[in-house]
Amino acid sequence: MCSSGVPNDSAGRFELCLLVFVAWGCREQVDGRSSGLTVEPDSVTIHRNDTDPSDLSREISIRITNKSDRTYRITNVSTSCVCTLARPLSSTTLPVGESCLSCLRVTLPRTGRKETRVEFTTEPALETPLSVRLELIGDEDIVPRIETIPTEIPLTGEIAGSQVETTAVIRTLERAGSDHWLTGAATDSPGCSVQLQPFARDEQLSHGAVRRIYRLSVSGRTPADNYGPRCRVSLLQGDKLHDKIREHAAIWVIPERRSQHYASPSVLTVNRLNPAESEVVTRKVLLFGPADTPLDELKVQAPTWIRARLQPPDNARQRLVATAIIEFDRRIPDDAADGEISVRYESLQSDQPNWRIDLHINN
Repeated sequence: MCSSGVPNDSAGRFELCLLVFVAWGCREQVDGRSSGLTVEPDSVTIHRNDTDPSDLSREISIRITNKSDRTYRITNVSTSCVCTLARPLSSTTLPVGESCLSCLRVTLPRTGRKETRVEFTTEPALETPLSVRLELIGDEDIVPRIETIPTEIPLTGEIAGSQVETTAVIRTLERAGSDHWLTGAATDSPGCSVQLQPFARDEQLSHGAVRRIYRLSVSGRTPADNYGPRCRVSLLQGDKLHDKIREHAAIWVIPERRSQHYASPSVLTVNRLNPAESEVVTRKVLLFGPADTPLDELKVQAPTWIRARLQPPDNARQRLVATAIIEFDRRIPDDAADGEISVRYESLQSDQPNWRIDLHINN
């Protein structure tokens, strides 16, 4: 301090430091008020084996609390991975001292680890958005297991009644030095025969695992009509269908006569209890055919629990005639059964559809 009103050097330095300290402290206090939103917990680790190992779906709740001295509004909830679904919180207002819950549904990986992040956008905006880190952990070592599997195998022929053959490839991860895990295949239709055999040498991987390739041979007869009854193929371990194999997608063999008309995908598998957050589930199927097919001449038929409509193609892919929009409620009725969606030319008086989409309900 000084007696003449002019600070000496030491006093001047002291006053300057005091001013800088006070200004820095006030800024911290303001920042603390402006970012006084908290999330609990801010980090979650979920293991696949915590509960039922066959169930990959989990639900968790995140609490957001306003510990500031101003009101905030949550305008958006975003996730960094499709494996995480967040229930919308748009236009949720958080007055001072109040909390709300954000409900999340995550799908765990079968193996390995996956990190995802959920971010909350607010108004007014925060310098650092609120976020929650999720670590999803599957089984560290699931072998044997299926790595890749075909879900649709077209069995296409030119002449009705002619014998047709085709092949597909299945890849597995198994323990090095072990017997082959898959021993065969079976089908639910007498009109279709299948055979499964090891194909190619083992590919050596780390941690004592190998990748094995199996060749699935399929044979049957070309149907008299455009489409024949579909067949389901089951993979065998020993002489029975194993639970681990049962977890994977079904293999469908689709007998058909060669035609300009085909749907992609031609089989839709839906879960009776769908984990989607939305109350309505939507699927798209591409219909290919002659380029000059007018959309207004096509008629679509579907089971009563399905809502199906046709719309012009989303893009200009060659021979893409229409896109079929398939909608159904998240909870499929108990009395609903496997069926089909058919699309035909309305002007043709024929019971045979030009396009057929098979529906399979997974219980």
